[in-house]
Amino acid sequence: MRLANPSRPIQVLFILILLLSAAVKLFAARHLAWEADYVPLIARGQAWLAGGDFPAVGTLSSVAAYNMPFLVWMQLPALLITDDISIALISTQLVFNLVTTTIIFVFGARLFGGVCGLAAALLFTFSETGISGAYTAWAQLLLPGFVVIFAYCLYLSHRQKRTVYVAATAAFMTHFSAVLLFGIILIFSLLLRSLANARGVLLGLAVSAIMLAPYLALRSLLEACFWFGLVHSIYSVARRLRDDYRALPADQQQPRAAARLFRELLCALPAGRNLFLHLITFGVSAGLILVRAGPDDQPTYYYALIGLQYLSCAYVVHLAKDRKRIRSLIMLLIFVYVSLGAADRVLLVSKHDPSAHTPLNLNLYSSLNDAANWIAADWSSAGPLTISYDVFPEMSKHWWIVAWHTVDPGYRMGMALDYLLASYHGLTNVNRNPVGLADTPDYIVTSAPGLDRYNDGDYQQRAFNAIYVLKPVSS
Repeated sequence: MRLANPSRPIQVLFILILLLSAAVKLFAARHLAWEADYVPLIARGQAWLAGGDFPAVGTLSSVAAYNMPFLVWMQLPALLITDDISIALISTQLVFNLVTTTIIFVFGARLFGGVCGLAAALLFTFSETGISGAYTAWAQLLLPGFVVIFAYCLYLSHRQKRTVYVAATAAFMTHFSAVLLFGIILIFSLLLRSLANARGVLLGLAVSAIMLAPYLALRSLLEACFWFGLVHSIYSVARRLRDDYRALPADQQQPRAAARLFRELLCALPAGRNLFLHLITFGVSAGLILVRAGPDDQPTYYYALIGLQYLSCAYVVHLAKDRKRIRSLIMLLIFVYVSLGAADRVLLVSKHDPSAHTPLNLNLYSSLNDAANWIAADWSSAGPLTISYDVFPEMSKHWWIVAWHTVDPGYRMGMALDYLLASYHGLTNVNRNPVGLADTPDYIVTSAPGLDRYNDGDYQQRAFNAIYVLKPVSS
């Protein structure tokens, strides 16, 4: 059954909601962060546009393996228009966020009807993840959009039998965990007997295996018992299912009929479409757990599922389609809920004190840019300088930057401020210590607690909200 397109009033209401959400997100973008995860996105794109190497890899993931490069490529259109890093980051992420919201609306309308699509889009676009993802170039915060696009392409590939939809999913790889999507493509293709673009799927699986092989090999050595138990349990369950199937009467042994019923249920009925969403959610979750990235170890990986979860929530609105009062009440509650969420974010941003010592404030783009501008104006020479970053004791959760330095020397404490100095002012910090410290620095960048480690009489001090720049008086 194909649902009608959303009515004109629903479409107009969605456009108004989209514009309102864009205003909220632009206001929240005052909290734009600029840290180690984001520097390579801009640096590799700008280097290529300036005649350097093509960006063939993305950022490093938490398992010290490179992510796929699409997140870097996303920034290129904006970088062609402007050299302003903040504008490039915000415009790229905001556009993608609004596209994601639109696809959730269209997908929800196709699955359950226009009102349900509106409900899912509302829940997503005003959620904490939906707002933060509009100005934060972090791979995990963009995954919800890519997973929803993937699900939509997979749904269309089955409904319309077009290879291009499955082939398109190969591009949706901004985080290494997205390799699990190729496994889901293969499983659904086998279940639905509609394996489109088999070569592309198999190639994707091969690339996925190569990307995950070093990580899985290491975990296999550390957890040999786990993998032995997993294989043994899968074998035991499969053998039990085989024995139970053989014990059935002959007239009930109809795998082809069961497969046909599954295919018809999955996309023909609203309940089956909801099951489709749950199966993808389960597949991604199971894959993450299988590669030992459970919710306790890597909770941010599970942001990927939020779009599918909101689409599934919209199914509740569909269930009340014949009870207008209850349906209206559900929609009213959704409007109240998202309004409170949007108002809460606006108030948090309005009342936020950027001078307070917090990890966010130490990574605020506005503060780092002000610090870079002052250092550049104060530095009398056009040559390189030495900046010491004494922030590691207060940012110990960023220990991974030091570890990643062994894989990619570009990662080090202070790389965000260094890039602003190099990009906007042509100044190079010769300090390459991954921890950030230097013996005889021209400037020291630290935080409020870090000031206690220095004698006030020995330094000139400038504050840029939570960031402090110290200049030796002898300089």
